Amino acid sequence: NNNNNNSNNNSNNSDHPSMSMSRVRAAREGLASLKILLKHPTGAQREAVRAAVLSLASQRIFVPPSLRGGVWRMLLATQSDSQPLFRYRRAESLVVSDTDMQKRMAEVSRQLCLDLPRCHPYSGALTRVSAKRRLRTVLRTWAAGGGTAASRRYWQGFDSVAAALVVLYSDESVAWQMCERIADKYLKHYLVEGAKSCLPAHMALLSQLLAFYDPELQLHLRNMHVHPDMYAVSWALTLLSHSFSLALPPNPRSIYPLWDVMLCYPLPFHLF
Repeated sequence: NNNNNNSNNNSNNSDHPSMSMSRVRAAREGLASLKILLKHPTGAQREAVRAAVLSLASQRIFVPPSLRGGVWRMLLATQSDSQPLFRYRRAESLVVSDTDMQKRMAEVSRQLCLDLPRCHPYSGALTRVSAKRRLRTVLRTWAAGGGTAASRRYWQGFDSVAAALVVLYSDESVAWQMCERIADKYLKHYLVEGAKSCLPAHMALLSQLLAFYDPELQLHLRNMHVHPDMYAVSWALTLLSHSFSLALPPNPRSIYPLWDVMLCYPLPFHLF
């Protein structure tokens, strides 16, 4: 028996180097592929970038910070030059002539004064005054878009979404453009009035998912009258950015690996 155990242990130990080498190979090939695709980004290559990111994720290999910004821009099909439109929107947010717009931007400024001091206060990347200033500029510029007061509104929690982008992109115009894309792709259907909002349907879907993956927990929560809209609304409205850290991997609570995968899929993938 001892001989059998020793032979089993030896065979198990011999598997680890080969598994490690396979991950190293996958990382090398996947990252080399991403670098080539990002050198000459085109719409036709977006699916190839998506496949490369998902392949790396399946091996639990993180997209490195040096490539992440380009990968996200490719996945969300952002424009190469965002400066002109950003400058126009920023001027709009500063020079307001319309009365409704004045009220709207005054409310945004008031809410930002409350939100920004408590936005990821333990994040080293946001402790610098320059980072907070860039975050405020990006949020005000985003809030000024949409044309009318009814078409766009800043909501509490969106500062966490913008913060993840401001930390990743030092260029304010790029961070703003990414805010536009993410809000349009994942969040705009939550922020409409009444029956048009998909938030109640997504909370029901989350309850069904919990019943499938952990029926014991789902039954316990139901018996305690604890429903998803009591704990999961902020997860949906902030794409988990409020609950996870802005630290980079390998921090286990980093938001960035989650978003690497999330941006490869449409709404409501983040519920899964």
